[in-house]
Amino acid sequence: MEQGILIYKNIHEVYGAVEDSLRKALKLKGPLLDQESIYHMPSLKGERKVRQVITEVEENKLLSFVSYLGQDQVKTTYSFRDKGDGFTYVQLKEEATSDSLIRKYNYLLFSLPVLSSGAKKKLQRKLQSLKQMLEGEKK
Repeated sequence: MEQGILIYKNIHEVYGAVEDSLRKALKLKGPLLDQESIYHMPSLKGERKVRQVITEVEENKLLSFVSYLGQDQVKTTYSFRDKGDGFTYVQLKEEATSDSLIRKYNYLLFSLPVLSSGAKKKLQRKLQSLKQMLEGEKK
């Protein structure tokens, strides 16, 4: 599942904002690559451990992390492209999989075009929020 948006800010500012948000959300310091964050999330069955690991970092090009929850994994990737004249194109992609065969097929089913509109809207909302945060700042 992926979505993209054009932001009227240079690539350094956009990449920096996403990196800063990721650092704050995961409470990370220092070089990002291979860092991990673990927290506990409430669920109906008690607390569940969520582990997030930064898997790819290419300054001004790519930021990627994997979230692990039980047998499920979600890979989130932000890609950045300089479009010139102060514009940056940001692509947000999420790929979910599971060690559980039933859940793996469930993820595949919900990636079909007919059923994927909710997930696409979620990604688009995240990108819109990033755009508003960056373009809404005073110049």
